[in-house]
Amino acid sequence: MSSVLFIFFGTILSVCAVWVLNPYQFQKRLFSLFLQARLLYSDPKWKKLLTVMFPIFTNYSPKVAETDENETFDFEGTPLRYYKCSIGQFKSRWELTKALALITLTGLFATGDVVSVPLIFLRWCGIDIVDVAQQYGANIWTLLAFLAFSFAGACHGYHKHCLEIEQWTKAQESDDWKCQKKAKEVSDETYRLSVIIGSINAGSAAVYGTATSILRIHYGWTKMYWDVNDYGIVWYLLSWPIFLAWVELFAYSFHRFFHLKFVYKHFHKLHHRFQPPTAHSAVAFHPIEFACYVFGGQAIFFFVPIHPTVMIAVGLYTAYYLIEDHTGIQKTAPWPWQPTTFFHDDHHRYFHLNFGQHTLFYDYIFGTLRNGRASYGENAFGGKGIKSQ
Repeated sequence: MSSVLFIFFGTILSVCAVWVLNPYQFQKRLFSLFLQARLLYSDPKWKKLLTVMFPIFTNYSPKVAETDENETFDFEGTPLRYYKCSIGQFKSRWELTKALALITLTGLFATGDVVSVPLIFLRWCGIDIVDVAQQYGANIWTLLAFLAFSFAGACHGYHKHCLEIEQWTKAQESDDWKCQKKAKEVSDETYRLSVIIGSINAGSAAVYGTATSILRIHYGWTKMYWDVNDYGIVWYLLSWPIFLAWVELFAYSFHRFFHLKFVYKHFHKLHHRFQPPTAHSAVAFHPIEFACYVFGGQAIFFFVPIHPTVMIAVGLYTAYYLIEDHTGIQKTAPWPWQPTTFFHDDHHRYFHLNFGQHTLFYDYIFGTLRNGRASYGENAFGGKGIKSQ
């Protein structure tokens, strides 16, 4: 058991090290594995599907006329900038490392996974985690104190991380890093609103997540398990993409639901008030809408066996890119399935399109990916826009 975990996490650390040292060289080598079937890839339709699944590796040539911002599109009208763009990054590797460490801590609080970390450690040390959970979980004051601690930690961590990003953007002398170069900055009043709502929602997510953790630890109401041997190493490895696929499917479905005309007007419109988006606006949603996202993402724990390490890693990944996509900074992710920050930034700019979170896949399949041949606006509901004649 310990040797398997050592090999697994050693591989993860090695991949991360290669990513930090030379991400694009690593990406090119990785994607060469996906290009063996060149006969399929030479077909435009197959090429588009593979590019949607792995957007960073496209070699498309633009087929649609350029816009007034010199924007280019592929043969189906999808903006090329969703696949690859310039990178806006922190001044040094040290700044990036600090930011990653801070968002990791924030993510642990915001998803309630901070509960699981000490329990996993105790489990590996041979301490009965069930007795520990029952002993402390039965004390209402202990639970309330932990919930308050989680709320405060998430609020502070989220605000601190977002503030560092926004301070970086304000220190830049040019606008080359911006996704929306011509957009007018939000007013001070609107910015303060995003800080307040975003920070409170981050704290609320910690409370929701911690409460769910208590349910699965203290009452055994979920399928979460602690020993990899309970379901085997094969299921453990498969559960990573399964959990991530669930998060993406749920995010797409509920996000599109909140863009229905009535629901958008009464709930999601608040989030689109922050245009262009800022880091603080990442979770600046209506409280009811945000609660739906948090509880929905964790619903899989009640039906599918998920190990805490998978839950923590995917939760941190989701939290990190949720903020990244709202920074307004042009960035290309190192992961082959993750679109650039332009993808979600265009969602705020054009409203009812690009509902996915970590891939272009569902938007491409259901026809809600932005099309350069269509026009969009806040009153053009449905995700298809208005096609030009």
